[in-house]
Amino acid sequence: MVQSFCEGKTTAEVATRSRKQEGVITLDQALSAGLSKRQIEGRIGRGEWRRPYRAVFIDNSAPVTPMQAVTAASFASCGLASHRLCLWLWNVRQQTAPDALEFSVPYDRNLHLAGVKVYRIKKMPPACRRGVVPVTSPMRGLLDTAAVAPEIVQDAMVRAFSARLFTPNALESEMERASVKGKPGISALRAALKDLGVGRYTPSELERRARRLFRACGLPAPQIEVVFGKHGEYRLDFFWPEADLVVEVDGWSIHATPMARRRDFRKQNRIVIGNHWILRYDWVDVVEDPDRTAAEIREAYTARTTLTLNESSV
Repeated sequence: MVQSFCEGKTTAEVATRSRKQEGVITLDQALSAGLSKRQIEGRIGRGEWRRPYRAVFIDNSAPVTPMQAVTAASFASCGLASHRLCLWLWNVRQQTAPDALEFSVPYDRNLHLAGVKVYRIKKMPPACRRGVVPVTSPMRGLLDTAAVAPEIVQDAMVRAFSARLFTPNALESEMERASVKGKPGISALRAALKDLGVGRYTPSELERRARRLFRACGLPAPQIEVVFGKHGEYRLDFFWPEADLVVEVDGWSIHATPMARRRDFRKQNRIVIGNHWILRYDWVDVVEDPDRTAAEIREAYTARTTLTLNESSV
């Protein structure tokens, strides 16, 4: 009776531990819970457990999830989830499963795990934690990913900024430190920041450049910060009343968050419903592609003033 009671208690402890870990349990955890090595082998032999890595087991009755594979690889590597896996764990990758199982370990460890990409690094970064999985910081994950998968950096960067995991200024400071150490991937990050217009100009600087652009293409000075909306809830960046034309310039720091984007959409919808014309531009349009932007605004202004004159003469 005593032996039967102990076995039941052990089984319950093992089940509780594995359930909290996506069905994954290590050899040390199973032994600490009271199972013997013979009992563990018996569970494997009966098909109750499987062994994806040495000293790591998965309960076959547990649901198979992406985090199950991540947890098992984490226990097996004893490292930090890094690179693309880090970004997935911080929810700045939208895939239902991670791109790859990637872990960073100390340089003196020569580790090989089936299906796992292991990076040996000389100085381990500070560890964060997502559930039971130790992981690098999201900013370190972005820096690491830029060296191996630069094509996904920009989208992950946007999501990280929107989630306020780190700021553009913090990223630029970290890039400066990393570039001194010769860390690869910095050029890819700089290109992504440049394409987004992040950190290069303040909103007021963008507006100054926009006004300079209007003068260069021969347009009269627009009205600025015009109150708009049924209750005056919106502000229009630039407005030419004679053409009934609105131009909005979107600075990153103001328009990056989901809430800000939704507000922008609502404002634009109200402008269109009111039968006004609106053009919208970002940093790259105004600063990097001014000729095309100027030609487009001039074309819209000419079309609208012609239309307004024709309507007034009828």
